[in-house]
Amino acid sequence: RTPVASMRRLHTIALHARRQLTTDIKQSHHVLRRTPFVAPRTRTYSSTNTTEQTSPLHNSPPSSSSLSTRASIPRLVSLPSDSPFLRTTTCGSLTAADVGKTVVLSGWVSSYRLVGSELLFMVLRDAYGEIQTVIEATSSGENAALLAKAKSLTLESVLQVEGTIRRRPASMINPAMPTGEVELVATDIIILNNVMGTLPFLPSIPLSTFHVNEDSRLKYRYLDLRRPEMQRNLRLRSKVSMTVRQVMVDEGFVEVETPTLFRPTPEGAREFLVPTRHPQKFYSLPQSPQQYKQLLMVGGIDKYFQLARCYRDEDLRADRQPEFTQIDLEMSFVTCEGIYALIEKLIANIWSVALGRTVPTPFPRMTYREALSRFGSDKPDTRFGMELQDVSHILKSSKVSIFSSAVTPPKAYPEAEGCVLALNAKALSQSLSSTEVDSLQDEARRAGGKGVVVMRADKDPMRTGVFKHLTDTERSELRSALNIEQGDLALFVAGPRHIGEAVLGRLRTVCMGMAVKKGVMTLPRGDEPGGKFNFMWVVDFPLFSPSDVQNDTSPLVSTHHPFTAPHREDIGLLMSGDYDSIRKVRGLHYDCVVNGVELGGGSIRVHDHDVQMHIFRSVLGLTPTMTHRFHHLLSALASGCPPHGGLALGFDRMMAMLTGSESIRDVIAFPKMGGGVEPMTNSPAPVEEAELAALGLQNVPSTDPAYKQP
Repeated sequence: RTPVASMRRLHTIALHARRQLTTDIKQSHHVLRRTPFVAPRTRTYSSTNTTEQTSPLHNSPPSSSSLSTRASIPRLVSLPSDSPFLRTTTCGSLTAADVGKTVVLSGWVSSYRLVGSELLFMVLRDAYGEIQTVIEATSSGENAALLAKAKSLTLESVLQVEGTIRRRPASMINPAMPTGEVELVATDIIILNNVMGTLPFLPSIPLSTFHVNEDSRLKYRYLDLRRPEMQRNLRLRSKVSMTVRQVMVDEGFVEVETPTLFRPTPEGAREFLVPTRHPQKFYSLPQSPQQYKQLLMVGGIDKYFQLARCYRDEDLRADRQPEFTQIDLEMSFVTCEGIYALIEKLIANIWSVALGRTVPTPFPRMTYREALSRFGSDKPDTRFGMELQDVSHILKSSKVSIFSSAVTPPKAYPEAEGCVLALNAKALSQSLSSTEVDSLQDEARRAGGKGVVVMRADKDPMRTGVFKHLTDTERSELRSALNIEQGDLALFVAGPRHIGEAVLGRLRTVCMGMAVKKGVMTLPRGDEPGGKFNFMWVVDFPLFSPSDVQNDTSPLVSTHHPFTAPHREDIGLLMSGDYDSIRKVRGLHYDCVVNGVELGGGSIRVHDHDVQMHIFRSVLGLTPTMTHRFHHLLSALASGCPPHGGLALGFDRMMAMLTGSESIRDVIAFPKMGGGVEPMTNSPAPVEEAELAALGLQNVPSTDPAYKQP
């Protein structure tokens, strides 16, 4: 073809494309106009007052010009063409020192207030704060077009605003806003993205003002993340993670990433299995980097850490997720004292950076047995009393059979000993209704008990219920042992010690919650003014625990995991092969506890091949097939493994505590709901039969009662 013919053909193609684009725009207008818009009911804030009204900001179909510019980002005249950002500063950074400056801001429309027909106040918000923006039309009609454009906006639309910073009148200064001394007088606005349709909720409205259920928050997490609380939580999480890295690097640690595709192992919680293209072979997602970090010590790394992603296929609670993060570390040639000192320094730095708090060190220590006997829990909250008391010696000969028959001689395991335990919730009785007192029975049963005997010290409690059958001596001794006074609530549990401790441990926490709610006790959260963080170490756990405490010859299982080393002085008991000796062995395990929460735990590890093999085969009774799953570790232990130990801190749980969040879901960007469901992306999701077949899998009915059939 001649050049002229080629030009004519290109002209024809361009004309056809333009006509097609015009048709597409008209069709888009038609569809959008058919979508009704319901104006959101929103509470708006100004510097002088708070009003609630229906927003006139509406969604209008985009013009052909706005549709045609979606592929390119417009720029205001004051921004240079080579500007790296669509703003000159951020909304939250402006102060009185910036008065008179011309700035360009980009952000979301958080709220607005229309005053008459010629003045509009709008709050522009970005990730760093918010600022009041003023758009005003003059009597001469200046800025009328700008005001009209502003009125066409929808809340949460994305804008680029140019204007001048001016000081607010003294009467309009808003001390609640960091930028409350100034405002932006807009001279130009570019709509970067106008919201289409009605949002399920407005992130600018606090949850305390307009409740949004968690299902909706997680389904539209990209909106929920705009809320100031979520922004604060995630930014603090980032800040704390940087602090962790700085402290660990300063201490000579090396950050090493370990694999997330591991082999299935028989220890710990249920694992997530990952199918492969190798017939009948699976990976598993690691519950922790436990074995890898031990292998790093064998490899001579000496000091390892990482913020590790871990996975457990278990039922979810407020402080559990199927995938979670832990601060994981391991050291060679270290003792428990070295671990304690490092973790105390790390926590002190984190609390200083996050809350500006000084954490006293060293942390106090308490044995596992003492924690259970005093508080009914191996992660005690020591901020308040209500300690458990053993009153077996007072009631063992009582005519009240519910008490006397429960007291039995010690058995092989102290936990199986029959006893009567009690606690006194001071001054709580008069504040509780009968229904609330009765609810304690349900709590006792949930903890594994048959119930609880309640004494309400309102009048003469020793003359009512079962207590009227006690002798005067028994009444006097009980009153003295429990310090029972008018208005107290005393609780008694009779039976095996391990059940009594578990029941009263739970009721102690429940009674504390009731006392705080009723105003009987003041116990602010640790992050609140006047709140305390009571850190402690719980130590001297038994290395092994019986499967059935009531059975003197019950098979033994690892109290924590099979890689924990015994106390040096107990190695002889471990290697003796005698059941009664082995059950007395203490493990070099330690838990870091704060305010009733297990923040983390760790141990000194077994570094000797023969000891580890003895634990696997002789104590735990692992079959050769199961033992072979640890062949790589056993081989490494026989290759010159140094003594080593470590610990893992729950990072999500720590962040929930630092931010005062009720759930760890509030400190994770994209968490799972109950059952491991992630509603935003609707995962987990089904796959095609062909995809299963390629992996040698097929759908069959599950034998697991916890499995949810589709």
